[in-house]
Amino acid sequence: MRSALIPACVYVCLAMLAVWPVFEGWGTVLPGAAGTEVWTSYWVLQHILQCVQELQSPFLVETLNYPQGGVVVVPDTLGALLALPFTYVFGPATAMSLLVLFQLAFTGWTMHLFSVDLLTRVLDRANPRWGPWLSGTTLMTSSLMMSHVYNGSTEALSAGWTILAIWWTWRASLHFSVRRAAVAGVLIALATAAHVYGG
Repeated sequence: MRSALIPACVYVCLAMLAVWPVFEGWGTVLPGAAGTEVWTSYWVLQHILQCVQELQSPFLVETLNYPQGGVVVVPDTLGALLALPFTYVFGPATAMSLLVLFQLAFTGWTMHLFSVDLLTRVLDRANPRWGPWLSGTTLMTSSLMMSHVYNGSTEALSAGWTILAIWWTWRASLHFSVRRAAVAGVLIALATAAHVYGG
């Protein structure tokens, strides 16, 4: 447990450094630039909260094609559901900042753990040392991930779910069991719910 907890804390700290301006204006500054998808991500958090409070489907929206309404595919449904308690208590601006922080840290952490498992099996070493730290940090702070932060696209930041799904699918292929295959299937479904790009 300790071998997973220490990297998780390190990746949370690195994610905080990566989006530090958000913490200077906590609750009033959104992660993302003006004129990007930041307002779509903000709307999704508000929309999911409103739908849960009113017990309505998030995919049917009355304000589209008024008065008949319309159907919308909500980006980052999984992220909005994870951020739901924070959206309710602190509002969508704080919830969005926490979601971006979580998605960055989770991506680095899952890449780290996958690398530990992969390098341990491939190199047959109990402690692969720097490889997992390099892979987790490099992915988390990559230009791809930082451009998604800049673009305010929370669903595109959810690469951690895809890594988790790939990792468990790989594990199930090495030593097949119904349990491992079921876990891999659930994780593939979560990756798909997190973002259609990688699921």
